[in-house]
Amino acid sequence: MQTDDGDIQHFVVSQADLQYKRAILLDEIITVRIDKVELKPASIIFYQSIRRSTSDNSATDKTTSQILSSTKIVIACVQNLVKPEPMANNETNNAQPDNAVNTTPMRPIRVPKELRDAIEQAISEQTNERL
Repeated sequence: MQTDDGDIQHFVVSQADLQYKRAILLDEIITVRIDKVELKPASIIFYQSIRRSTSDNSATDKTTSQILSSTKIVIACVQNLVKPEPMANNETNNAQPDNAVNTTPMRPIRVPKELRDAIEQAISEQTNERL
């Protein structure tokens, strides 16, 4: 993805907070839902819930929704500051070991306007459908 200035950008998960409430069983039908989205200048926050639908077994036969877990996921928009350089043939023996830590600097950057506008439109449409 590119910024408004043409720079390459990435989205990374910077925070994931999961709150377990009830067990989810194998082969169980569940619903994963995004309850809220917050747009920040350089990040997007998703609040999600995982639910199980259960019938009431009463004369009204209502279906209720039981929350199994809730999450808060923060994704940050970042840009690499270091450009890769081609490696010369004589440098192959001096390559970094597999266990070396990659310390390529990244910096937060703004979410591109085109993407921000599309997300805001989707949020607005979902809000209008719920009313």
